[in-house]
Amino acid sequence: MVTIDKIYHAAFVLKDVARKTDLIYAQNMKSSAELYLKTENLQITGSFKLRGAYYKISTLSPEEREKGLITASAGNHAQGVAYAAKKYGVHASIVMPTTTPLMKVNRTKSYGAEVILKGDVYDEACEYAYQLAAEKGYTFIHPFDDLAVATGQGTIAMEIFKELPLVDVILANPPFGTRPAGSVEINRPDFYVETKNNQLNFLQHMMLMLKTGGRAAVVLPDNVLFEAGAGETIRKRLLQDFNLHTILRLPTGIFYAQGVKANVLFFTKGEPTKDIWFYDYRTDVKHTLATNKLERHHLDDFVACYQAENINERTETYNAETNPQGRWRKYTVEEVTLRDKTSLDITWIKQGGDSDDRSLAELMADIKDKSQTISAAVLELEKLLANIEED
Repeated sequence: MVTIDKIYHAAFVLKDVARKTDLIYAQNMKSSAELYLKTENLQITGSFKLRGAYYKISTLSPEEREKGLITASAGNHAQGVAYAAKKYGVHASIVMPTTTPLMKVNRTKSYGAEVILKGDVYDEACEYAYQLAAEKGYTFIHPFDDLAVATGQGTIAMEIFKELPLVDVILANPPFGTRPAGSVEINRPDFYVETKNNQLNFLQHMMLMLKTGGRAAVVLPDNVLFEAGAGETIRKRLLQDFNLHTILRLPTGIFYAQGVKANVLFFTKGEPTKDIWFYDYRTDVKHTLATNKLERHHLDDFVACYQAENINERTETYNAETNPQGRWRKYTVEEVTLRDKTSLDITWIKQGGDSDDRSLAELMADIKDKSQTISAAVLELEKLLANIEED
């Protein structure tokens, strides 16, 4: 379990390694809220990932460190592990996707680490890193699904809370991914519900961090929109205590991991949701990191529809009769709460043509996502049947 005592201990371990970065009031940035920037880019490796990597390695036994360290990363965690290994005087192998920017590869090498380029995407690099760890006896340093890593990175929150207990605005892209078997749970008594889902826990954390009237824009995967149990509980709380006014459905092909389906949720704390506006920028939209990267101008239509200055002036582009393919559509909270499990996984645009131009990796990711949903449903059904038999 991550506790405040452990985070204080991590801060002590990191005091001569990671700098206590300033929380700067961004007075020149145009905003109706007070905006602060945590300058983690000033860490020696250019990222907060140093905190988690170094603290994790500090908790290893000398024997575990001497065996050598290994991880998979597209950049920031890689540099954190490489730097920490250099400080401890031990070998580190970093497996990076072949698509990793050369600058990050060279920065990682500059700390003395062995860089191995393998696979087109992170998942392939990670699989190879696990393989090498098993073959050579290296100690694998997971980028996020590790209590010691989370504890080290939690020192950021401790620094923020000391200066600014609650915040007006949160812009976040928390890490995606499932927790492997055997992961230790992080218990938070203040959370709305206990869950193993990383993304739901990050969402709860941010909901609690906001001041009344505070605003958030958070990138989250599709399972947050439809997962039963804890997911439904959190969605109902989000609709009850927050104005979840906008959901931007993002296309695939914009992350290193292939086939990731994600959304941006926009919400304000302190008033219940009345209407949710959906912008479907996924259906029939194709982006890739190699040939068609998502850029600011691709979202010009969404920004125009969003009406940031006055969201009450919004107008749907969808019309059942005249424009059924319109990407901007409103649903009332009553319509959403009538849906099974209060699901926010909503789409209405008919996909054009009969062909499917997704890559094999994207198809496999989609199949895996659907199989996990089916498995979860089967488990729930088995529990229900077991209760019926007991009665």
